Formats: sequence, structure tokens, C-alpha cells
Amino acid sequence: MLRSSSLPVAFTVTSITLWFKGFGDYVLRAVERFPSALLGTPICLPVVVYRRSGSAPRDPREVNDAEVTRCIIGAAIEVHRTFGPGLLESIYEECLSRELTLRDIPFARQLFLPIEYKGQKLDCSLRLDLLVASSVVVEIKAVASLEPIHAAQLLTYMKLGGWRLGLLINFNVPVLRDGIRRMIL
Repeated sequence: MLRSSSLPVAFTVTSITLWFKGFGDYVLRAVERFPSALLGTPICLPVVVYRRSGSAPRDPREVNDAEVTRCIIGAAIEVHRTFGPGLLESIYEECLSRELTLRDIPFARQLFLPIEYKGQKLDCSLRLDLLVASSVVVEIKAVASLEPIHAAQLLTYMKLGGWRLGLLINFNVPVLRDGIRRMIL
């Protein structure tokens, strides 16, 4: 028997149910938000955790970060296992997007991140490669080696968007685990 535990949510527009493989007894129900800072791009926010009777209540964000990161890395490894190094970044992004879709992991692709300077929005914006489950920023690279500017780019996206977790994935390596950097603000 399942029971639910709710968390308060502001700015709710519509709700959707998302099933994540690898979440054990947990099924996250997400609510789409349309924050004005993201120019109407839908963002999924976990609000209800369903669990088996008798299990201890947990904050869905605790489960979400660790499990979503694990699922993203698993999907990236599958893409790298299929193609290996040597392709363009855009191809890896397309393939990773497809793999996330096959694994039923929600994500936004090429998400616009507006720039605000001293209280005024500027006519320019940044683009995130992927925002997975509304909590993990994924920056995809296909370069000979990751440079400090790549890490700075990901950290800037995370700071501007208010996300605390990011993955920098370089597909141009023989073994993918050597090309993954997890960053936390």
C-alpha cells in the first residue's frame, strides 16, 4: 500500500507524474513551473514522494540528487560505450538526450538562461546543454582535455540559475569516467 507526503509548492501551473528507473520504492510526482526568470521554459519540481507503508519519510530532493546524477552518468556511459570518443559535442548531446528519454528521465535541452545586470535583463542569454530533473546542470564537451574555463562555465550557469549540482562531461576520452567532473555549489 502506498501513502503520500506533500511538500508546499508555489506557482503551480499543471502537474505531471514522472517515473524514474532506479528510484527503488520511490516514484516522484513533479509539478511544472514557469518561472519568469527562465522566460517560460517549463521546469519540473518534485513535490510528492510515494513510498511503501512503513518506510521512513524522506525529503525527495535527497533521493533526487544522488539518483538523478547516477542515472545521468549511466546514460552518458551508454552513449560513450556505443560511439567512443571523436564525435562532435552536438552529436553526444543528441544521443544523451535520446538515452535520457529512453530511461524516462525528465530534462530540458538548450535551456535559455537570461542575464540580469544591476536589476535589468539584458538582450543576451546563455544556453545550458541540459537541465536534468530540474536540479542537475549538465555541460557536454568533446575536447582533448578539460580546461579550467570549462569548469568556470558550468559554475557560472549553476550560480546564475540557482542550481547547486552540475556535471561536466567530456566525451573525448578513452574511458568516460576520466572525463566526468561533478560540481557542487
